[in-house]
Amino acid sequence: MNVNQICMSCMSELKGQAICPNCQTEDSSNKNQSRHLPIRTILRGKYLVGKVLGEGGFGITYIGYDLDLQIRVAIKEFCPRSYAGREVTDQITLLPFDEKAEEIFEAEKEKFINEARRLAKFRDEDGVVSVLDYFKENGTAYIVMEYIDGVTLKNYLKTLDEKIKIQDVLTLLQPIMVALNMMHKENLIHRDISPDNIMIRKDLKKVYLIDFGNARDVHGEHSMSIYKKGSYTPIEQQSRHGKQGSWTDVYSLCATIYYCITGRNIPEAADRIIEDNLIAPSKMGVEVPQKVEEVLLKGLVINPNQRIQTMEELMEELYQDNPEEKKITDITSVTENTEEKIEIIIKNQDESKEDDMKDSVEDGRIEAKKTSENKIWRWLIGLGILFLCGYWLIWSDANKTTVVSLEDGGTRECVYKDGGIVSQKDYYPNGELKSHIYMEDGNKYEVYYRRDESGKLLGTFNHVNDVLLDETWYRENGHIVYYVFKDGDENNYTGVERNESGKIVFKLVVEDGSNSSSVRYDYPKEGWEMHIAYIENKHCYIYYDEYAKLIASTTYVDDVYVGGEIYDETKWNSIDWEKADEDWESRAN
Repeated sequence: MNVNQICMSCMSELKGQAICPNCQTEDSSNKNQSRHLPIRTILRGKYLVGKVLGEGGFGITYIGYDLDLQIRVAIKEFCPRSYAGREVTDQITLLPFDEKAEEIFEAEKEKFINEARRLAKFRDEDGVVSVLDYFKENGTAYIVMEYIDGVTLKNYLKTLDEKIKIQDVLTLLQPIMVALNMMHKENLIHRDISPDNIMIRKDLKKVYLIDFGNARDVHGEHSMSIYKKGSYTPIEQQSRHGKQGSWTDVYSLCATIYYCITGRNIPEAADRIIEDNLIAPSKMGVEVPQKVEEVLLKGLVINPNQRIQTMEELMEELYQDNPEEKKITDITSVTENTEEKIEIIIKNQDESKEDDMKDSVEDGRIEAKKTSENKIWRWLIGLGILFLCGYWLIWSDANKTTVVSLEDGGTRECVYKDGGIVSQKDYYPNGELKSHIYMEDGNKYEVYYRRDESGKLLGTFNHVNDVLLDETWYRENGHIVYYVFKDGDENNYTGVERNESGKIVFKLVVEDGSNSSSVRYDYPKEGWEMHIAYIENKHCYIYYDEYAKLIASTTYVDDVYVGGEIYDETKWNSIDWEKADEDWESRAN
């Protein structure tokens, strides 16, 4: 099939038409934004990239087309917006922003590939989207998955006027539970179960659990990253040291079931610690068997130790009245047997104390009783007001924000919490931020900003617990120089210089105050690299061409040439070395 005759929105054949006969999209309107892969990019020589299906902080998912098998696929690209951007010239390759970002980028990229490997184990299981391929290319990584022509459970629920019956919800989500149970036995937890990560195929024949970007191996990691998604995130997932396991997914799945049958999200876990105001579905008028409701609420217990521990246990208790039930392959009954719309009415059960009293007393004795009680209540209320006022004065003094003037004409803003400073910001006289010191997780963080008289930013310095981590300098020519220090030692660091387009032009490693190695990029011409190794008083220069082929090497002792070898004289002699040095100096300055 001609790639120019494929609709980039749905991957159907255009048949020579400007408007797709399948999805009615005009072909000329099929464009991705600059941070996405360009339309009709071909990956690995076989995967045609179409329009963006979805985007998160660490990945972009595109509709795609396998040119060999001639089927639609979904292509997920590892693309962390906070750490990398597109190479300017080709708009395809991903480049980390700096040295520190590169370390994070590479570590997260490996996690991304591991996600594909883990998912591939379950490709034949109902309830999990199948991984078809995964590979590294363009400086990043890609996962090719089965394309699901359907909608998320969240959007599906929006199309219904009625809530789904609990029996239909259990039928709908059973394949998901079965798949999760198998994953948990492989020590893998999903950590992001919610109505928008469950897909329903358009023909209502299958459901799938998607987006394993936050999945983790519970035995492979000592601490897990914090990830929060509102009502669907249990308390242990909101701390790096919270013990997570199969019970974590149990909570999220039960929160999803709760939403399906009530149309309401449960209160967030952190809010429930102070006051657990979770309302049982039956109290909202939802018809749900008592045993099933008890199991559901047991899966939503805040304390993970008191919660249902495994998906297998959850299924046994939810399906105890029908233990012989098999995996579901057809869920069309969910829409055919929905119950009538439930009106959720929260009634105030408190009755007037005065009305109770009127029913229990006779004659005029009620007025005397009321007068006496009113005096007591007025005294108690007054005492309460005094207590609250005192408490407010103490609290407001311990939790406040102050602004004072500095000698240089600037200002200092201090934020107090529980009597201690948690944030201090100093500002230049022109209002620009000069420094920010704050406390977080028991650590002291300091960021200093150096500016010129006009307020233009010249450099930034980051410290943790009074140890210098890194510093960044912004040059007049648009270049950015970034230094990362080893254990805060200013004599041991790595320096990276990027040009105005973000491309690395120079890299330097310093050990014990002396140069250890450096690299000049695009020297003596574009695509070439010159590597320099420093060993005491000896300098070794090594030259590579645009194909990473070794061209020459030379050695100097005390800046005096002592020898070298040219491996490709034709390429070496093609260089105008005087002009190359001039070009380099002009770019560097």
